[in-house]
Amino acid sequence: MGYIARHMPLGAVVAKRIADEYAIPQGYLLKVLQQLVRSQILDSVRGPQGGFVLARPAQEISVLDIIEAIEGAFITDSGELLQKNGHYFQGLKEVLFQASRDAARILRLTTLADIIAPRSDMVISPTMASPSQTPFTTANLSPEPIS
Repeated sequence: MGYIARHMPLGAVVAKRIADEYAIPQGYLLKVLQQLVRSQILDSVRGPQGGFVLARPAQEISVLDIIEAIEGAFITDSGELLQKNGHYFQGLKEVLFQASRDAARILRLTTLADIIAPRSDMVISPTMASPSQTPFTTANLSPEPIS
């Protein structure tokens, strides 16, 4: 996705170019790109100048959109993984679910534009309510004591 976003001003990006650049089997890459087309994240352009382009601006495509287009729902009920001898580790299940929700929130707030032009001092707070809020920087972070 980043490759397409960075090279799109030059025109549609051919899958072979991406496959060669990242040493990805072209057949596998085409399947992933088609999933992104079906999810309306990419558009497929036919013809001699064809290839793939973003379906909308990079600022409007979240990292969560990309992950879910390829992998499916990000947050799932992991209860079946935490069952042992018929008992659930309920406390662990709740912690993992909350961690998944926090991660999904961060991925939803992080756009493709953010990751193709990264800033080393930017950290997105899981408590941010919207992308318009200013993220705090790593300079503002202090290590939490280990108890």
